[in-house]
Amino acid sequence: MISDQSYDSRNPNLREGFYGNGFRIERGLFSSVTSANRNHPFHVVQINNGPPFSFSWESHGTITTGICENGAIAQLLSSGEKDQFQCKENYTAIELSLRSDFIDKIVDKENFAFDSRFNFHDPLLYTLVNDLCKSAYSRTSEYLYIESLVTICAIHIATTYMVSNKRIFSLKGKLSSCQLQRVIAFIRESISRTVTLEELASHCHLSVFHFSRLFKNTLGISPYQYVLRTKIEYARSLIKNKQAVGEIAYNLGFTDSAHFCNAFKKLMGHSPLQYVAITRGLRIPTQYALS
Repeated sequence: MISDQSYDSRNPNLREGFYGNGFRIERGLFSSVTSANRNHPFHVVQINNGPPFSFSWESHGTITTGICENGAIAQLLSSGEKDQFQCKENYTAIELSLRSDFIDKIVDKENFAFDSRFNFHDPLLYTLVNDLCKSAYSRTSEYLYIESLVTICAIHIATTYMVSNKRIFSLKGKLSSCQLQRVIAFIRESISRTVTLEELASHCHLSVFHFSRLFKNTLGISPYQYVLRTKIEYARSLIKNKQAVGEIAYNLGFTDSAHFCNAFKKLMGHSPLQYVAITRGLRIPTQYALS
């Protein structure tokens, strides 16, 4: 987790907050008392994660009152827009804040803005933010995976709610052989640490938005999936050399042994212990599957 203390939480009752490189996700009890009628410096997605609540908002000079149901997007606020959200009671929510320069880099546009909205349903955005929140607080997800989810959220917002009529299209090309070789070499050189999408994209001289799409067009999988597969493939050789599972997890930058074992089994179909037994022609009880 990368700390970014430039954020000013709008939630005085907040119990949990996860800082990332250009973003922050919060969950807990919120209040609009301290935040209404001010220009918000970040792009914000706020989702009702609790009981329905009544609130009002101003949009295009009109004040509207409504009931925000569980799972609804309470507000989607573009950076620099005045926060007109008013709620007389505290409410439970998940809030994703995105720094302006973070989105600008992803979509490769300066001063990007989208159409602010209130009290609407977007099943895909709800699923992405909810999964992001669970991954951020699970302590078993790699940062690259969390960053990938944030990037997908940003791209979905940019392509669905942008103000400009000029749409952001998904690229149909592929990485050049030189670009692919550079990024693969970097992934292998950095196998023992956490890498970011921005680092990977920089080795191809592309924005995160373009790199992510061209990479998947080239190899058929996302950068995160490729990094994970590369680590698991390397782990196989370490396991054959009788290196301890905990040591392997640490050396490959996994959060802990359990995360490594789950990732290994998901890709290989066997837990590390099962894999050891198979390579040695042994049998082990099934209750040790995730050991």
